[in-house]
Amino acid sequence: MRARRSGLGSLAANALLLLSVLAAPANAIAAGGGVTFEPPTATSTFPVQTLWRQAFRSPSEPARVELMTRLAGTEAWLVEEVAFGAAGPGAYEVEYTDLGFQLPNSHIEYRFRVTLEGEEPETGPAATLAIVDDRIDWRTVEGDLVRLHWQTGDESFAERALRIAEDSVAETAQLLGVTETEPIDFFVYADAADFQAALGPGTKEFVAGRAIAEIRTLFANVAVSEIGSPWLSIVVPHELAHLVFDTATDNPYHEPPHWMNEGLAVFLSEGYTDSDRRRVANAIDRGTLLPLSSLANGFPSDREELFYLGYAEGTSAIDFFVRTYGQENLVKLIRSYALGVTDDEAFVAATGEGMDAFEAAWLADLDAAQPAARGPQAARPGPTPSSWAGGGSSAGSPGPTAAADANGALPGAPVPDTQGDQSVPVVAAVLMLAALLLIFLGIRGRRRTSGPDEP
Repeated sequence: MRARRSGLGSLAANALLLLSVLAAPANAIAAGGGVTFEPPTATSTFPVQTLWRQAFRSPSEPARVELMTRLAGTEAWLVEEVAFGAAGPGAYEVEYTDLGFQLPNSHIEYRFRVTLEGEEPETGPAATLAIVDDRIDWRTVEGDLVRLHWQTGDESFAERALRIAEDSVAETAQLLGVTETEPIDFFVYADAADFQAALGPGTKEFVAGRAIAEIRTLFANVAVSEIGSPWLSIVVPHELAHLVFDTATDNPYHEPPHWMNEGLAVFLSEGYTDSDRRRVANAIDRGTLLPLSSLANGFPSDREELFYLGYAEGTSAIDFFVRTYGQENLVKLIRSYALGVTDDEAFVAATGEGMDAFEAAWLADLDAAQPAARGPQAARPGPTPSSWAGGGSSAGSPGPTAAADANGALPGAPVPDTQGDQSVPVVAAVLMLAALLLIFLGIRGRRRTSGPDEP
């Protein structure tokens, strides 16, 4: 809650306040306290540089200045303290260069917050920065819902891609029982290097498309040689299926499994193809099939064959679900996630049993054994020092129990010392002698400082 200052209570003070307001720039905006803000500005050079600027006036040097940013349409602000400098008497400015990556077509809301010593923070006006991939001279064609931005190809290519996109949105939305009303931007890159740079650091070379539901934006890589190929009619419906899937399942609590999202996108755009069937069959033969639980949050990206196996298994599971429980129950399963239910609750509502039971039924249909769990494993225990184990090894099972003798001692056990531990009195005696010596030296020291007449 922002602190407000009380009335000045004197004519002279009010006159000074009026003069300060008149002297401020016409476009300055008061924060409601002692700080007056100019409108903030920002410029972005894609892909990894943004310059944020803010000028403001303050009655004293700020204790802290912060940049606040968030993706447009979201609630949480990212707050970062930034450096500022003096720009004249009572004037300050921020010029902060951020080298963080931002996805193209993102709209970033931003504002600055100034805290004076002992005061509540005062927040300046908000503005919005649009992130644009300005490396490319985009051409754009618009449909009823989709705006297609393309890099290479003639008008017929763009019209074909747009028609595929519009039809795909309508069909998938009808299947999942949702209505899409907000515009969708679709960027089609012709160059793989440009495409990977647009998606940010760490993008694997075998990724060909990506859907970002938060910004209603899709990205695809369609090379010049693929403009007339069937690939366009695969990648466009695939990525749009992700966006409609997000609309059908959106909730603040729990996302559906990744294999379900990708499996549905492949199933709707290609079906369960022979190549995916071979991938699954080969994985079963080699013992490399992945549990569905290991594909809940993403696919392995360190090995290309496992990455594509994740897609094949997700599509196989969707195909099995439709054959076993029907398309209506698949839609029921997917739509239930909008309520924020757990995976087990979603599967019980659609099939009568939990997710583990579904996976077991899917594996039985494939005639496959339960695959071994993959991922981080608990570290094996290290060797135990021999002294900790009584001279023996920590490995192996314990040996047979030996009988105790008449005194209750086990064979080979140390014989107790009935005379007691003689080391304790010796240590106590040494400590007593040391204490007496310290006392004696202390007395002599005090005597030496008592005066010059001491003999």
